[in-house]
Amino acid sequence: MGYAVSIARNAGAKFLATLVTMGSSGLFVILATRYLGDTAYGQLTFAFSFAAMFSVWSDLGINILAVREVSRNRTRCPDFLSAVFSLGMFSDISR
Repeated sequence: MGYAVSIARNAGAKFLATLVTMGSSGLFVILATRYLGDTAYGQLTFAFSFAAMFSVWSDLGINILAVREVSRNRTRCPDFLSAVFSLGMFSDISR
C-alpha cells in the first residue's frame, strides 16, 4: 500500500469522525434545549464553557508528545500510554 492510499484512508476516517461528532453534537444541542428550556440550558452552557477553560491546560501537549514518541519506537507503546494515562488522571484529580 502506497503513501497516497494510506493518507487518503486516514483523511477519510478523520472526515467521517468529524461528521459524526458534529452531527451528534448538533443533536445533543437540539434535544437539550427542548428538554431543559432557555434558563437551564444557559446554565449548562456556562458550566461546559467554564470547565473547557481548564481542560485546555490539563493536556499541556502530553498527547502530542506521546504520539511522536510512539511513532519513533512502537515497542515502548505500553510505557508511554501508561505514563500519559497516569498524568491525565492526576491532572483531572488535582482540579
